[in-house]
Amino acid sequence: MNQGRATNVFVLMPSGRHGEYAGGVDEAEFVYENIILPSIMRAGDELQMTLVPNREIDNRISGPIPTSIVQKIATHDLSIVDITGTNANVLLELGMRYALKRNGTKDLCLCFR
Repeated sequence: MNQGRATNVFVLMPSGRHGEYAGGVDEAEFVYENIILPSIMRAGDELQMTLVPNREIDNRISGPIPTSIVQKIATHDLSIVDITGTNANVLLELGMRYALKRNGTKDLCLCFR
């Protein structure tokens, strides 16, 4: 990663719209707004880097994994993966990340209850 440019952080997580969390969409938003996003900002401050979070669920595309997700999985500098919800797509997307990153992956998986 280059400290002279913004570093893209792709956040892979369930939307909460399909029962992945007991609290539904509200719980998914809580996890993002109160745990993931502040952690990204704090890490950026500590590393003196600009970390730019991006999550596909903000685009509200449902159904099969869209091409835009595959592209971000392959090209974003970092990813944070929330595997707490019962969403198999998130696990599949994490597997795709491992497969598409030539030198492996340095992703952070969050798992909490």
